[in-house]
Amino acid sequence: MTTIDTATVVTVLFDQDERTHTASAPDEVETLIDRVLNENTEYSRTTIVCAWDRPARSDRDEGGALFPPAYLRVASHPPTGWAAMTWIGTDTVLDTFNPHAPEEAPELVFACDGPDLLPASASLPQADVRRALTEYTHTGRRPTTVQWQQGYLAL
Repeated sequence: MTTIDTATVVTVLFDQDERTHTASAPDEVETLIDRVLNENTEYSRTTIVCAWDRPARSDRDEGGALFPPAYLRVASHPPTGWAAMTWIGTDTVLDTFNPHAPEEAPELVFACDGPDLLPASASLPQADVRRALTEYTHTGRRPTTVQWQQGYLAL
């Protein structure tokens, strides 16, 4: 049996420090996921996660913006242990969906230019988002370990 080894490069764009961070080694990816979940996006900050065959770039990087056809936006609120994700594809926008979201689930900030809020039904325990992010960094595809609902980003 022949296997083809393709390296996935994980790029995270943290709006708050205006820099991209890349990782490809498993321990580096895990550290980056930790940082994504521990960065508080409560104050209108955006975190974008890309898993691709090359590094992604923000419009602030040399050469300008370069993103894969689909990627994740992550909102996190570490003090409460909640997080949410939005899958953004060429013609698809989906938010995570928690059919059992309690009333106290926070509405998390989706974008820094709003602030636009994700519905409370998008909020998941951070452990669920961690599993989904780990899956995404391995496959580059929309995670199947969480449920999804229609998102509302204007394309």
